[in-house]
Amino acid sequence: VGSYDNDTPLIGIYNFMIKAMTERASFDESMLFYAWYYAVNSEKTKQNPFESKLWTTMMGVYESILRDTDDKQGWKWLKQYLLPSFIWHLPHPEHASIDDERDDEKKEADTNNSNTNNTNNDTIDYDATLKKTLFWELLHRVRAETKKQSDLLLKENIDAIKRKSADAWNALTAFDVK
Repeated sequence: VGSYDNDTPLIGIYNFMIKAMTERASFDESMLFYAWYYAVNSEKTKQNPFESKLWTTMMGVYESILRDTDDKQGWKWLKQYLLPSFIWHLPHPEHASIDDERDDEKKEADTNNSNTNNTNNDTIDYDATLKKTLFWELLHRVRAETKKQSDLLLKENIDAIKRKSADAWNALTAFDVK
C-alpha cells in the first residue's frame, strides 16, 4: 500500500504553493501558512527556511513585481494573495541575531541622543520591532528596490543636465571644496 507520514499533506501544500507562486495563481492564505510551517519545521527540510524553494520562489516573484511598476496584474496578485498572508506577522527565523542588532542600534541611538536631540527614536523602535517579523523581509526589499529606482531616475536627470548644460556641469564638477 505505501507509507504515510505526518508530513505528507504538508509536502503537497508546500509544492502547490511553489507552483502557485511561480504561476501567480490564486491561493488561500492558510495554504501559504502551512507551506511556510513545513519549510520552517519539517525534519526533511533541515535548512535555513530562507534557503527553501518556497522562500526563494516567493521572494523571486515578489522582487520581480517590485521591479516592474507597470505590471498591474502582478501588483493586483501581490495585494490580493501574497501580502495579506498571516506569515508576515510570524517571528523572523533569525530573531536572535536581530535582537543583537537592535541592542547595537539602541546603544548607538542612546549615544546620539546624548549628543543631539534625536527625533527618530520612534522609527528606530518601529524598525526594531519589524525586524522581529517576516514582514521585515518584505520591507527590506521594498526599500532596496525604491533606492535602485530612485537612483536610476536621479541618474537620468543628472545625465540630462550634463547634456543640456555641459559647461555649467563641468564647472560644477571641477569645483574644489577646501
